Amino acid sequence: MKGILFFGVILCSIIVLTQCKSDTQEPADLLVDEWQKLYEATDTSFHVKLTFRDDGTFSWDMIDVVPGHTNSGGEYTATNSEFTLINDPDCDGEGVYGYAVANDQLTVTKISDDCDPRSPAFTGVWEKY
Repeated sequence: MKGILFFGVILCSIIVLTQCKSDTQEPADLLVDEWQKLYEATDTSFHVKLTFRDDGTFSWDMIDVVPGHTNSGGEYTATNSEFTLINDPDCDGEGVYGYAVANDQLTVTKISDDCDPRSPAFTGVWEKY
């Protein structure tokens, strides 16, 4: 009887621990999603979508069509609080940004980026798409 009780306790513990682990996400995994915001440029404003994929690629796509502005994309790496944009054909060099995800919002802040057009396009508060 003690053996059956012991086995039951172990089995229940394994089930509970396994379930808890599957419900949690690493903070960097929270970045992987589709986000949208209103991008306000000097002469116009339009809606854009930012997508971070789990394969290490990103895309910045215009939802509204605006003459003179195009979609962009490249690759990224991420930690729990920063992401680095690399291999962006529209910008030389890397862009490093801080981020936080809470309440279906992605908040992005510039840490370092020499590509002047990219920084305002990425920074700010994004909503889940």
